[in-house]
Amino acid sequence: MTYFFDRNLGRRVPDALKLLGADVVKHDDLFDPTTPDDEWLAVAAQRGWIIITRDKRLRFNEAERQAIVQARLGCFVLLSPKLTRWAMARLLLQVWDKLEAIVAQEPRPFIYGVHADGTVRPLQLAPSKGQPRGPT
Repeated sequence: MTYFFDRNLGRRVPDALKLLGADVVKHDDLFDPTTPDDEWLAVAAQRGWIIITRDKRLRFNEAERQAIVQARLGCFVLLSPKLTRWAMARLLLQVWDKLEAIVAQEPRPFIYGVHADGTVRPLQLAPSKGQPRGPT
């Protein structure tokens, strides 16, 4: 499975995982830094990639949420904003087997939060405007 790393994770974290054998693609290898999220999400969906990002707002932005749902994407969001790049790499290594199991078993679309303590929990994709919100 190929994992697409959003540009907000930088270059070193995916590079470190790639050195360990993970199949990764970095945002900046294919896209201009100003490419809107819904555009690269569409490309990721066409190629069957799984998204890893720090952008927890992704599921609330209507265009991005629709791109995730319509394209049936799988996404993992690192929810701890103060992690250094090395802490992010350690965290991803710690949970990598969990992520792989979720990808293998969970029907898409899905979005999971990855917490600093290593827990990985499903997050609800925010409803369209005008629909009530459930727990997140």
